[in-house]
Amino acid sequence: MHYTRYADVVVHRLLAAAIGVGPLPPQLEHKGGLHDLAENMNRRHRSAQLAGRASVQLHTQLYFKDHPAVNEKVHVKLQGRRRREEEEGRSCCCCFNVLVLVHSS
Repeated sequence: MHYTRYADVVVHRLLAAAIGVGPLPPQLEHKGGLHDLAENMNRRHRSAQLAGRASVQLHTQLYFKDHPAVNEKVHVKLQGRRRREEEEGRSCCCCFNVLVLVHSS
């Protein structure tokens, strides 16, 4: 069986011990040790998320540094009906402007 995260391994070991098909590892026997383990996993997971976001931001900046943008303004008109307006036979119209940055390849 392949586990992609250590948290999955811990959960599967706890489940195995709960249903009586496997022993409970000593480090998971005490609530305090399990709490510390969970805190450590959460901290590492959060660090990995932040590192991933920072990597995306860095590579996005590097890409756009070498690809100048040309601004194009687009007017978007959305039409729809709301219940009350639909009953009265009127349509609802919402408009807004969108700034589209076109980058060279």
